[in-house]
Amino acid sequence: MFPYADNPDAYWTGYFSSRANDKEYIRRASYNYDASHQLYAEQVLNQELTDDNVNEIMGARYHMLDVLGINQHHDAVTGTGKQAVANDYAHRLFLGMDINKDVYSDAIERKISAQTGLTHKNEWTQCF
Repeated sequence: MFPYADNPDAYWTGYFSSRANDKEYIRRASYNYDASHQLYAEQVLNQELTDDNVNEIMGARYHMLDVLGINQHHDAVTGTGKQAVANDYAHRLFLGMDINKDVYSDAIERKISAQTGLTHKNEWTQCF
């Protein structure tokens, strides 16, 4: 199957080396989703959350799953799509992580406060 040819003497190559930054961004978003999902699950199971917190978490979780699913499309993860499409995929990843960051920051604050008894006035942030 590799390399793929869609016309005589027209081969598609570079699946694994094209758009390396996009592939890294997909990995970062996946790490972000996995880490936040584990923290959310723990807090839900421990019944540490209000219904509003759970609704926020479910909304952020659904959005991240949707974005990550879209980025597993054969043109996204392989890097074979057009530049405008790649830009849209990256923008969607950014929006998904941006929506998740506030909910994730609150969850981290709750976890640290519960374990240490410490609170602070600043908001937890993450780089992505």
